[in-house]
Amino acid sequence: MLIGIDAIGDISSDKARDTARIAGQVISGIGFLGAGTILQKKNGISGLTTAATLWLSGAIGLAVGIGYYEGAIIATVICLITLVSLKGISDLINKKNTQTYSMIFNNNNFNQNSFYDFTSEQWVEVKKLDIIDEDMDDKSMIETTLSLPY
Repeated sequence: MLIGIDAIGDISSDKARDTARIAGQVISGIGFLGAGTILQKKNGISGLTTAATLWLSGAIGLAVGIGYYEGAIIATVICLITLVSLKGISDLINKKNTQTYSMIFNNNNFNQNSFYDFTSEQWVEVKKLDIIDEDMDDKSMIETTLSLPY
């Protein structure tokens, strides 16, 4: 709100203008971008931190744009400290083990959807999946990074 009030005073001397209009437009625009990063999966929701960080970066950009450098620096430092510390806490809470595997299947038509369905039934999250060679004597070779729940 302070950004809207101070920014309008710097841009225009007309007191009848809506002081929150600039900030409101940025916040709503970033809100749509953030909503696009939130995904619902079978075993949870992802992208909430990304959405919140996008919104905060928009607010920091507004602060820098009108000259609130101190506030922008303080918000950036708090954001970085929070994100780094919460990542460590999240890893401790989830205690997930991430491993990379190379697998060879006996058919040459590897079905990614079946693989994703099987792993989700086993509560295993597929972080990365690369099909390395599908033309290997009726076999398919993949390399995948899995996040195991134990």
